[in-house]
Amino acid sequence: MSQLKFSIFIDESGDTGGARKNNDFYIVSFIIHEQKTKIGEEIIKLNRGLSNLHFNSDKPFHTGPLIRNEKEYSTISLKVRIKLFRCFFNFAKLLDFSYFSIIIKKNDEKDNLSQIDNEIKNRLDEIISRYIFKLKKYSDIVIYYDDGQKHLSSTISKCIKEWTQFNFVFKSKSAQSHYKLLQLADFVATLELLNAKEEFSKSEKMFFTTKRLFYKNYYKLLSKKKIDE
Repeated sequence: MSQLKFSIFIDESGDTGGARKNNDFYIVSFIIHEQKTKIGEEIIKLNRGLSNLHFNSDKPFHTGPLIRNEKEYSTISLKVRIKLFRCFFNFAKLLDFSYFSIIIKKNDEKDNLSQIDNEIKNRLDEIISRYIFKLKKYSDIVIYYDDGQKHLSSTISKCIKEWTQFNFVFKSKSAQSHYKLLQLADFVATLELLNAKEEFSKSEKMFFTTKRLFYKNYYKLLSKKKIDE
């Protein structure tokens, strides 16, 4: 077997509390990157752009709070937040990667953790089965996650342990600040959630104006990197 290495970076968006909670969807996004493809120059350019907007590029970039004007972004003007978003979007647009997302629409049949976790595992098994021959060429498949939700770590671990023909390495406590591709997974998961929603919130309308413009200016371009699921 060749010594090709394959990386997967994971993050989630939405909540697992049922359709009556904050939103109707729970989304897990998986960034796929061949380690032989170097991305150092793109990261340097991203960091420079963020720094020029007075954002500490050593800190993780959190897309949801940026859009909603929350947490560390609460004192930043809308104009600057949009520039920060576009800076990270340009990084994503130019980067050589692909992704897929598991999008779960919550309802009365999928409104608790065990049901959602079973759905995630079943979808992951389907995707691995579909791409099994492509995956076989890699000596190592390294998976990065920040352990933000314990149930998701457990589900991923359970899934990959059953695929014994692959050398999966699960780094379940990876720090977002150490990996720009983990931050990219957060970015992608957030945009997937926005695309899935029927209506934007007030803060989302302020940020993107309309869902049509969000789709035209951002999601349509990002989704070109999406693999066939």
